[in-house]
Amino acid sequence: MAAVLAVMVALSAVVRTARRGVVAALTLAIVVAVGLDLAIVLGLVSDLLTGESLQWVVAVSPASAYRSLVLALVVAPVSSTVSAPTTPIVSLASLLGWIAVPLLVAAWRVWEPTMHSTTETTQ
Repeated sequence: MAAVLAVMVALSAVVRTARRGVVAALTLAIVVAVGLDLAIVLGLVSDLLTGESLQWVVAVSPASAYRSLVLALVVAPVSSTVSAPTTPIVSLASLLGWIAVPLLVAAWRVWEPTMHSTTETTQ
């Protein structure tokens, strides 16, 4: 998934050592892949989330946004019993955000201005 790959690129630009990179990548992969979806399910089960807020909460997770986009654009047109939990524009905006923001963070981190000493040359 492009969103997770973009997050990993940003993560590799931010961490300084290989050990921290591995730990951060594993932690972030678990949080993004499992944690966000599990939080949505737990919110629905405990009645913290309502039907009106589900549209926006589903967009928080890139996997849920992708599933919602597939339901809205592929499954719903051919099935009369399936309805997508969110609109395609919300899902698309979420996925674009999950791709653009980490890549901007990585670019900012990699091309951070450094202080170079300037030497004067005399001829």
